[in-house]
Amino acid sequence: MTIFPEEITKETGLNYFKGKVCTILVDSLADFQSKMSNEEVTQSFTGYVNHITPQGVCITDLIDKTRNWFFRDHIVGIREAQVFDPDNPKDQEQIAVIQKAMEIKESKAPEPPKVSKVEQMESVGKESAFVDLADLQRLAKKSKNNLQ
Repeated sequence: MTIFPEEITKETGLNYFKGKVCTILVDSLADFQSKMSNEEVTQSFTGYVNHITPQGVCITDLIDKTRNWFFRDHIVGIREAQVFDPDNPKDQEQIAVIQKAMEIKESKAPEPPKVSKVEQMESVGKESAFVDLADLQRLAKKSKNNLQ
């Protein structure tokens, strides 16, 4: 007795994913993935699977139609994505449920800490790629005094 339908238990190869929307899961060598936002991860690692070869997998981004190539040595998994048709009434229900869940999640997200104007101004030179002119002048004056 089997508890799963035959199409679920049937063995499939990698070609099963060709022509489907999938997310490519990469190994820990791709450390940059953990530093990306959810949108960047989705855009970079989720797409339409164009080719699967012994060397790797090529996907096309769903939004801007750019292609991404993943070398097989770094792929640890391929996950088929669920695709919804906004014109299908059944899918419309699912889309509404997901959107509501996202709204609830966003409303529960913690507010960023409030920073005073003074704290914002003090942190500009520390985290910015640009140098504050007043900081530069103070540094020059301090350096000049130290040389004398």
